[in-house]
Amino acid sequence: MSKLRRPEGSARTRRDTAAGLSATAFALALVLVAGFPAKPAAAEQLFTETQAARGERAFLTNCAGCHGYSMISIFARYRNAFDYFGVISTSMPWEDAGALPIQDYIDIVAYMMRENGYASGGAELPPDRAVLEQIQP
Repeated sequence: MSKLRRPEGSARTRRDTAAGLSATAFALALVLVAGFPAKPAAAEQLFTETQAARGERAFLTNCAGCHGYSMISIFARYRNAFDYFGVISTSMPWEDAGALPIQDYIDIVAYMMRENGYASGGAELPPDRAVLEQIQP
């Protein structure tokens, strides 16, 4: 025996869909409250605008010639900011890997964070492994 389907626009179908969406939103909220990794909240501002601007200059001078702006989206593919920092500080620029001052590399990380939606704050991002490992792009 086949079941009859309600017309897509019926009031009951819309009500069922709304209930399903509400349940999905509630489940998502539970996951987020339970500690699912997310970008830092505004209260966890981890770099200054000045630092990100220095990072942008360092990026344009040392990285953009080969990478263009593709590195901005590539940052989000890393497990955490320390992994990204580790790669760029040991292998870039390709013709003289690791030649930039550590401050330039960490400033580039701050620039990547700003470009990926993190908010700037009142303290500079340090080249500290424990801090960088907590930042998940």
